[in-house]
Amino acid sequence: MAEDAAKKQEWEQKQQAYEASGLTATAWCKENNEKLWTFKYWRQKLRAPVAKSVFKELTDTSDKDIEIRVGQITMRVAGEMEGRSAEKCLRAIRELIC
Repeated sequence: MAEDAAKKQEWEQKQQAYEASGLTATAWCKENNEKLWTFKYWRQKLRAPVAKSVFKELTDTSDKDIEIRVGQITMRVAGEMEGRSAEKCLRAIRELIC
């Protein structure tokens, strides 16, 4: 376990050095005597995880409007909105936040 943590820290430092170098990954690896596939493996492993999308289907039989807030984006949807219109609005929000 300690060896894994040491290896991770080593590659974090190498990734920082690469980013500061301004070189391509291939050139940096050649200059630093590292295998490109190892470099790419650690680059991917150290990359911050991407949040996954969550879809929740809402069912509401009332005629009341609903309001959807995502960060600073607010969308008000009329209760009588048809499915296709709601779908278009949700796609627009997704494009704005992704």
